[in-house]
Amino acid sequence: MIETTEQSKDSNDAEDEDDALLPVCFNCERHRGKILGIQKQYERWQPRARYRHSLDPTMEDVKKLCTSLRRNAKEERVLFHYNGHGVPRPTANGEIWVFNRNFTQYIPLSIYDLQTWMGAPSIYVYDCSNAGIIVNSFHTFADQHELEVEHIRNRSGSTVGHTGGDLQAEDSRSSPSPSTGGAGTTTYRNCIQLAACAADQLLPMNPNLPADLFTSCLTTPVKMALRWFTLQSTSKLVPEVTEELIEKIPGQLNDRRTMMGELNWIFTAITDTIAWNTLRPELFQKLFRQDLLVASLFRNFLLAERILRAYDCTPISSPALPPSYRHPMWSAWDLALDQALAQLPDVLEKGKPFQHSPFFEEQLTAFQVWLEGSTEQRSPPEQLPIVLQVLLSQVHRLRALELLGHFVDLGPWAVNLALSVGIFPYVLKLLQSSAKELRPCLVFIWAKIVAVDGTCQIDLIREQGHKYFLIALQDTNPGGQPFKGNHRTYAAFVLASIVHNFPNGQSSALQGQLVAKEVTVCDKSSHHYGSAASVSLPPSPNTRVGYLAGESPPTHGGIHGPSDNGGSHHRLANQQTPLAMKKRIHAVNDSPAAGPDYTDSPDKLAYSQSSSHSLSSSTAPLKPIVGTQYIEWSVSFFAQPSKRMNEAKAAGTDHNSYEFLIRKSRWLRNKEVRAEGRTQRMKAIFKRLDVQSWSCRTQHAPTFIKLNPYDEQVAFAYKDRVIVVNMSTEVTHTLMPQRQSIYDSSSNLSSSSTSSGYHSLQHHGSHRLINQSFLEQHHPTPSQSQQPSLSSFPHQLKPSNEPLPAHGFGNHALAVTSLEFLNAHDVGVIMAGYSDSTIRLWRPKETSDENQLLSAWHGLLDFNTSSAAKVSCSEAAPAAHGGLVLAWHQRTQTIMAAGEAKYIRLWDAEREMRICDIPSGSDTAVLKLSCAPNGIFAAGFYDGSVRIFDRRCPPAETRCATIREHINPVLAICLRDDCESLVTADVSASVRLYDIRKAYSSVQNWSAGTDVSAMAIHTSADILACATSQIVIYGLDGVVLSSGRSNEGFMAPRKGVASCLSFHKYKLNLAAGYNDNTAAVLVP
Repeated sequence: MIETTEQSKDSNDAEDEDDALLPVCFNCERHRGKILGIQKQYERWQPRARYRHSLDPTMEDVKKLCTSLRRNAKEERVLFHYNGHGVPRPTANGEIWVFNRNFTQYIPLSIYDLQTWMGAPSIYVYDCSNAGIIVNSFHTFADQHELEVEHIRNRSGSTVGHTGGDLQAEDSRSSPSPSTGGAGTTTYRNCIQLAACAADQLLPMNPNLPADLFTSCLTTPVKMALRWFTLQSTSKLVPEVTEELIEKIPGQLNDRRTMMGELNWIFTAITDTIAWNTLRPELFQKLFRQDLLVASLFRNFLLAERILRAYDCTPISSPALPPSYRHPMWSAWDLALDQALAQLPDVLEKGKPFQHSPFFEEQLTAFQVWLEGSTEQRSPPEQLPIVLQVLLSQVHRLRALELLGHFVDLGPWAVNLALSVGIFPYVLKLLQSSAKELRPCLVFIWAKIVAVDGTCQIDLIREQGHKYFLIALQDTNPGGQPFKGNHRTYAAFVLASIVHNFPNGQSSALQGQLVAKEVTVCDKSSHHYGSAASVSLPPSPNTRVGYLAGESPPTHGGIHGPSDNGGSHHRLANQQTPLAMKKRIHAVNDSPAAGPDYTDSPDKLAYSQSSSHSLSSSTAPLKPIVGTQYIEWSVSFFAQPSKRMNEAKAAGTDHNSYEFLIRKSRWLRNKEVRAEGRTQRMKAIFKRLDVQSWSCRTQHAPTFIKLNPYDEQVAFAYKDRVIVVNMSTEVTHTLMPQRQSIYDSSSNLSSSSTSSGYHSLQHHGSHRLINQSFLEQHHPTPSQSQQPSLSSFPHQLKPSNEPLPAHGFGNHALAVTSLEFLNAHDVGVIMAGYSDSTIRLWRPKETSDENQLLSAWHGLLDFNTSSAAKVSCSEAAPAAHGGLVLAWHQRTQTIMAAGEAKYIRLWDAEREMRICDIPSGSDTAVLKLSCAPNGIFAAGFYDGSVRIFDRRCPPAETRCATIREHINPVLAICLRDDCESLVTADVSASVRLYDIRKAYSSVQNWSAGTDVSAMAIHTSADILACATSQIVIYGLDGVVLSSGRSNEGFMAPRKGVASCLSFHKYKLNLAAGYNDNTAAVLVP
């Protein structure tokens, strides 16, 4: 019997319309009732899907059906459910069985053909003995499919100038499926598989169990769990419960008020909890939070694993899940079943009312105990997914929100943990509730969320959520529980966050008169404060101009009345700080935010009448609207920019000016450096890098090191610090993350535990904000320019008495993961990438103790800082870090950022804007990036693959070629300056040289030995450096050019080995950092 169902990917909202088809095929007419039952279950998960039936399918029927469904589904999911009872077992060649054309015998159907027809993304369910054979064959055929497609791509489109349209045409001939991993490429690796048992196992043949036990667990989990529970010895306390009684359990699965609905609700909460506590965060999000059907299948798969393992069968899945059949939460499930079955006879026979399970109340108590626990480092609370399920219940909702408020009050790490488990759609839906008693908790929780994750502005505006917070701001007595402490302040903070740097939010605020309403609220609140009320609602823009000119503000008696506050406004007009000037300019312009009047209250009408009466009846001489002080101020202010511009322009053209002479000296210096580099590169293979020109001792082992292409500077990084040393002047700069901005500080106040409305709870972990809107909070540690003292090393960096700050939450510390020099030909800038995906641009000052942080932002918005699948290479390659990877293209001023995301993001550094996102085409992290002068760049991945991209093409067609000759993570990669050759190396020291015009196979390949800790490849000279116990210089053909000997100075055996290497861009100089806390520069 073959059952195939197709399911499109569903959003988090189960009510979204689904246009997918859901076919059901079977080969036995008498099984129609069972198939309809399975269809009904799928209809419960996707009620808006359409279905088709195919009786006794032949191979041609299966092909026609699958290709038709894939064509209609486009890029959505197709589910294939195979029930192999009554037909031969899968073959070792990866084949299942269908009818022949004459219905006289079974014939094999290859999984390879099924993959071709089904395409991707797809879900496969195999309920048969030896089902693991199908899973293994699927992986083999998936690799074969992708190799064939890559071979066609590399053969016909690996040339750099090849267009993406031709590649897509080639791929369309190889596979009828749409793309999921790039233009024209079917990614079979992303397909999901569920199998009933391993390759060498048979399904149980127990007369008390259904023959299709695996299918029953997946489609009717609650009834199957009840039936299995009655067969266990633990159910002897309720011996009178039979299978017939189980079938009569009252209620519907979707009605939580009934016994069946409550059991299904408890089952969902328990399986979610088990999954969240055992799976990696990114895997939990993929399987349990992105698709309703996938989440339901995997919840039920956890039950199938528990039941089938009791009969010596091991269900398997792809992606694989860790064993969870012995998780402690299963005991809570058994208890809930026991309590339900114990009262079932009385409910059915005597008509007694159903007593609800105390499961959720007990779990809330357990969560409360966790919150009130000690301050020691503890694992996250396992009840968090259950708390979210309790939000669906009106009975326990208030208590759940209060406890959730306690939890997010622990800090940003707790907010991120709650968001990862799926709190967002729950609390967003609750904004539609009119219950006043929920407002304090909801406002408090949302203030914490927006302080950590500013992107929720989009969802709040789409769902009109800002109206809820405006009501909360105006309501001083929400129900029987008034706001406590700063809860109204939190509502105002949420409203301010909605419009902060978000044009759509600002437009919605203006359309809905949100700003005017807030001003009215402030005006009503200021009735008891005369000084505040006098300036709360200025009568006209002209009057506001008068304030700026230093004139006295009006009173409620009229615009010419006396005032005692004129001096303060005069001081404001004379302030020359940027903030004051910005406020003056905004006040001069008639802001549209004022909008129409929000209310025609008696107070406002009286004010208007009073003002008009004063204008008509006043006998005092009228003052001009624009005063002379405003004219003087505007002339002086608006003259400053043009004056500065003229001075800069004159300095650039005056050949005797200091600025011109400095620029000319840089130009001559750069010309000399490039000429010297050309001379050295011509004789590169004859040079020996065994002369130490500079060295210093560091506080920690450097993880990255870079040489300035033009200046005598070397920069190296360890932990979260970047050290910049001028090797000629001996000036050292320490670059560390600085204090955040004023707005971010305000956000952090909301994200930290400061609420007076909740009891003071202990803090767990740090309070770093890990979000695209906010950078980390650091203690102010100004960078220092210090003269290193001399010792046995020419340069000795003074140890700092201040401890390195701990960043992140849990055990995740902030660390530098990438280092580059930008605009080195002029006034250089240092770019550092960090493990939390932030990018910082520094400009060290030669004469100042305060280094300038030019800019800082998040390079990747969905960077997974808490991933358990962090990229880590072998112990022999500690330099291959996971985290944000950066590359710099000088000609176009472009920053390329990649890491543990499925795309590579390009940034325009000059405009500080994102250019585009380029799909990486891989499910693994990017470890290395390299860019050629013509804009082509290459990325090395953790799975050993190397992909070449041409940014001149559209983002979907940017990938030119994929190389899969490495089987280990990439350690080094270099697209050379000739724009034609590529050199790659992996952690096993396998080095390969490619001609990117024919990148499907390497031109040279050789091994650099074993225990390689670091490697550097020169961009223009034909050499590379490899660090083992000593530094060895190779030619690109694998010939050893130089190596250290035991009696030669710096190259002699040393205690430490090189942890990082980097060549000079033009010269043959080599910078090295060692794990014995030293750094050095070698020259030929």
